Amino acid sequence: MVAGSVWVLGTAQRRLLCGGRLSVACGRSAYAAFILQGPALLTLAIAARPLALPAEAKAVLVAALGVPVCFGLGWLVIDRTRLGRIL
Repeated sequence: MVAGSVWVLGTAQRRLLCGGRLSVACGRSAYAAFILQGPALLTLAIAARPLALPAEAKAVLVAALGVPVCFGLGWLVIDRTRLGRIL
């Protein structure tokens, strides 16, 4: 199990690191996105409550919107504030 996990991680690192502007920005803001995911996802879930959709559809909607929102907020925190020097 450990060898398989290490192999998958190594393969992903070699194949997915393309070095474009978007991947560099996402990589730089990943930790901030991790920190901000709780409040961002809760806000999106509360905003989706009045929609007349089943819970599964709301979950997909919140997940689909949550990833770009978290990374966008993380990028803003990293790029526009002094926290970027620390994180």
